[in-house]
Amino acid sequence: MTIAATVLMTAYNEERTIAGAIRSLLGQTRGDFELLVVDDGSTDRTGDLVRGLGDLARGSGDPRIRLLTLPRNLGRPAALNAGLAAARAPIIAVMDADDWSLPRRLEAEIGYLESHPDIDVVGSDYVVLDDIRGENYVRVTPKGHDDIVRSLGIFIPVAHGGVAYRREAVKRVGGYAELPGGVKDLEDLDLWIRLAAAGGRFASLPEVLHVYRISMATSKFHTIRSHAWRNRDHVSLNLRAIRTLNLPKRFYLPALARYVYPFLPAPVRRQVRRRPAGVRERPLTSEEWRAVEAVIAASEGGG
Repeated sequence: MTIAATVLMTAYNEERTIAGAIRSLLGQTRGDFELLVVDDGSTDRTGDLVRGLGDLARGSGDPRIRLLTLPRNLGRPAALNAGLAAARAPIIAVMDADDWSLPRRLEAEIGYLESHPDIDVVGSDYVVLDDIRGENYVRVTPKGHDDIVRSLGIFIPVAHGGVAYRREAVKRVGGYAELPGGVKDLEDLDLWIRLAAAGGRFASLPEVLHVYRISMATSKFHTIRSHAWRNRDHVSLNLRAIRTLNLPKRFYLPALARYVYPFLPAPVRRQVRRRPAGVRERPLTSEEWRAVEAVIAASEGGG
């Protein structure tokens, strides 16, 4: 079978969630992909779980699953670059080890890139299940290339864990980078800025295609770095985007507002996100809730 895409998943001590994330991929409506899991030096059962799901000797494994085990924990940028080097397909679909992909995700994103040769990166709208803030909603992404690039000066317009992109386009700009000053968890924003500066083209689909989970149990963003510290790092990248991409000077104000954003009450933060920052969010429809519940239930199956 010809492989149209490599689904690239990096994992470090993800034994609580990785089996469910993988099962959501195995239930996709388009099946001509490989799943490459890069185990970034895990010390728990992450590798064993992946091997079990791909073990054909047991009679229930899936041959599309490949496991690449790094000798020690190198960090996410290095793990992603190792995956890029080992990928067998021209299209990369990124998947986080604690999220879920809805069944049509790969069909929609791979199909879009196949029919739009001028586009290098495609994202989609997505569901956010935020246990920390007690919020569940659909993040409505900017759709056209120009709107996406402008948004790089204020927020991250396409969610890295739900995108598909052309491997060669990302490799041409050097892949993922270790950011100076110990900045973590923002390698995606850095990559999108460099890709946009090099002439890369972006798009996002109006369909809800994946589920992004935020919880104290699964989110390294909240356990490794404080919200305020991460927003300081976010500002530095937003300001770089404004300068590098020649974005409107008025974007400096919402970008700099990130310095105070973490200290605002939750209702005020929602208003700041949705108005000055221009982030669009909406409630899930009943049909979307049913789809999310179905993929989570399927991901919790045996194994």
